[in-house]
Amino acid sequence: MKKMILAFAALCLILGGCGAKDAYTGTASDGTGDGTEERIGFSLAESSEELSGTEDEEEKFLFVYVCGAVRKPGVYQVPPGARVYEAVEMAGGLLPEADGRAVNLAAYLSDGQMIAVPAVGEVAAAGEDGDERVNINTAGIPELMTLPGIGKAKAEAIVQYRDKNGPFHAPEDIMRVTGIKEAVFEKIKAYIRTE
Repeated sequence: MKKMILAFAALCLILGGCGAKDAYTGTASDGTGDGTEERIGFSLAESSEELSGTEDEEEKFLFVYVCGAVRKPGVYQVPPGARVYEAVEMAGGLLPEADGRAVNLAAYLSDGQMIAVPAVGEVAAAGEDGDERVNINTAGIPELMTLPGIGKAKAEAIVQYRDKNGPFHAPEDIMRVTGIKEAVFEKIKAYIRTE
């Protein structure tokens, strides 16, 4: 009889352990008896991944300042890889008096960038500090062609390189563009900037 009671107790422990395992793993039977289980919980590792994902999302955005001849000037949050036209659209679009050709609407945006859209007849803003050098990250082909030694072909190559690889980080980076070597850079380095 003792052996029978011990066997029964062992059986209860085994069955009880299985129930505890299901509760621990967060699974429950759907009651159909087909052996499928539905997951009802999540692990601590998963919850920490979800929390860390929200922190990374803030780093996944750029902040740009759109001003000038736009409907709603201000600072806007855009995803990496966004272009100037997208920021201008977020700012309500161009005003009727805006000179849309003075800004390269197809250029990639960089964090902290200012997009100043001039009105027709105004000179494109050189920046708050009065810097009149050409910003090689935002200049269109006509503005790039004002640089010494930069014709249409080289200006187009600069824009294509920038569109494919993102903004230049330093003026010297322009030498990565096909056709622009040290001799050309020496001619233009006093007239260009990246911010």
